[in-house]
Amino acid sequence: MIDWLNPRWRRQFPYERYNRWSQSPDEKRRWTKALEAEGVEAVRRALQQSCAGQPGLIRIGDTSMTQGFAEQWLDWHDARKPNWSQRGVLLAFLIAIVGFVGWLLGWR
Repeated sequence: MIDWLNPRWRRQFPYERYNRWSQSPDEKRRWTKALEAEGVEAVRRALQQSCAGQPGLIRIGDTSMTQGFAEQWLDWHDARKPNWSQRGVLLAFLIAIVGFVGWLLGWR
């Protein structure tokens, strides 16, 4: 059964869970919108160029936020990428099962 509450299946970053960087839900919502507006690659570049460290501030677009929050958003985004090797193994397994059932039933 799929756990729909799992962050992997959520379409939006679960900023309400990450209280380490700010206690204000409005501020975290604003940060999340700024990150989504800039995009993954722009955020990745900004983090690579920054030397602030996790508690330090980083500027994404017109918004300043903690670098740690931006890193967690990027980690969450990367975790949502499909795992193609895992899917390939599953597909190979399904093809093997179909082939085996076909062999048992005498399909040609």
